[in-house]
Amino acid sequence: MKKSLEATSIIEAIIVLLIVVTGITGVYGLLTSSQNLANSTSNRIQAIQIARDGLEAVTNIRDTNWILFAADYENCWNALNYNYNCIGNTWNSHRILWFQDGSNRRPYRLSKNSNNRFELEFISYPTSDLRYWNSSFRNDFRVWYDANGFYTQWASIVTDTNPLFTRYLIISYPSGSPSSSTIRVRSVVQWFNRSSSTISEVILETELKNWKAKQ
Repeated sequence: MKKSLEATSIIEAIIVLLIVVTGITGVYGLLTSSQNLANSTSNRIQAIQIARDGLEAVTNIRDTNWILFAADYENCWNALNYNYNCIGNTWNSHRILWFQDGSNRRPYRLSKNSNNRFELEFISYPTSDLRYWNSSFRNDFRVWYDANGFYTQWASIVTDTNPLFTRYLIISYPSGSPSSSTIRVRSVVQWFNRSSSTISEVILETELKNWKAKQ
């Protein structure tokens, strides 16, 4: 009888132990899933901010062109990197994407010049190579933090050593003609989602108009 009671006690202890282990495992799994979800959500929110930052920078370029070339809104509103040859010049060599058509778009990254103005830096990449898994693309289009905590793609002023996000800008003319009074800006941000081991992507798009030109 005594042995039977001892055996029962051991079995009960084992059952209790299994229940405790199962409970701990379940709680750990729940905590891990919650943490992954929190990280994934945080990364997506940050990616949206980075994409929006790209759109705002191109808007700033257009607005700066309006200020610098107030005498010629029509020809200079979309001057690439504040090219003064735009003044009085209807030829498109000074314009953003003047050499591209709808099927031959190329990506830009953002930089700043000596006057602390945004500029568009053209990097030759076929559209098919604009993928996070492409190490060359990932290095060329990294988004860093500068000393003030702002987003930048100017690697010489970075403070972080392992940036997560990439961003590139595609700029095109909806009408297909550089003489159009509208440009379409697409900001694409990619990053590695560690929780699912996949590449995530956020795309924001806007159209900028030259509404200061004579209609």
